[in-house]
Amino acid sequence: VDTDEVNYLVVETSGVTDPMSVIRTLDAKFGKCFRARLDAVVTVIDSDQFLHSPLPSSEAIAQLQAADIVLMNKVDLLRENGADLDLVEGRIRSYNSTAEIHRTVRSSIPLDRILDVSPADDGRAGGDAVIPITHERTKVPLYVSSTGGALRRDASSSVGGSSNGSHLLAKSSGYSSLSVTLADRPLSLAKLQQFVTSPRVQKLARMKGELWIYGFDHYRCILHLSGRGRLGFELDGKWAGPPASELAFIGPRLDTDLEAGFGNCCIDKEEMSGKKI
Repeated sequence: VDTDEVNYLVVETSGVTDPMSVIRTLDAKFGKCFRARLDAVVTVIDSDQFLHSPLPSSEAIAQLQAADIVLMNKVDLLRENGADLDLVEGRIRSYNSTAEIHRTVRSSIPLDRILDVSPADDGRAGGDAVIPITHERTKVPLYVSSTGGALRRDASSSVGGSSNGSHLLAKSSGYSSLSVTLADRPLSLAKLQQFVTSPRVQKLARMKGELWIYGFDHYRCILHLSGRGRLGFELDGKWAGPPASELAFIGPRLDTDLEAGFGNCCIDKEEMSGKKI
């Protein structure tokens, strides 16, 4: 990658990433004498799941404590009177008292709330902010802040946050991630439906990926599982290259049975010859 052509870089980590190791690496790589900087650490939570979870995993706690900004997403799934929303925000504050919290639906939020950018007519851009960046749904060009520091807070500099003893009792959840790619044959929709609704898959914390479905050969199918077993499935345009199915799983005790179960969703070679599936 030609770094001279990069105006702004967003790093999306997995749900089981240790945020502090990433922060320390970036701070060590891009210090004060370097022209790049870490603007902010953004953590997104599923408000509905967070409310009904008895105790967040150790990974979730670490990501909350490291955050400069927290998006309380899926607030539309909670009670309209706001009591549940306040309860969720209070739990977040117990882990991180300094982060800026935004309540969102489908993570919809103006870019300048989570990136250190500003519209051209905004004084925050600074006199020497001359690098415009664009976004597919942004009509007004955004400019990278010339000085930075508008979003990052003390919470991202150390694991600190809260010294509440109950948080320290949280045991390691044992969560891990697994990615599986199937490129030789498309998937049977019937077999896939049986797989994703199985008790084993429903116990996962997260699942997402793109699928090559038999009968939809030209179209990418997006599948995701989040929250309390909520499944989403949609077509997302045509394949730009060779089709393939790739799913990422996040959860405790991931094993070869899960990988084999996904592999069994492929149609048989006889079915590709034209037999009904």
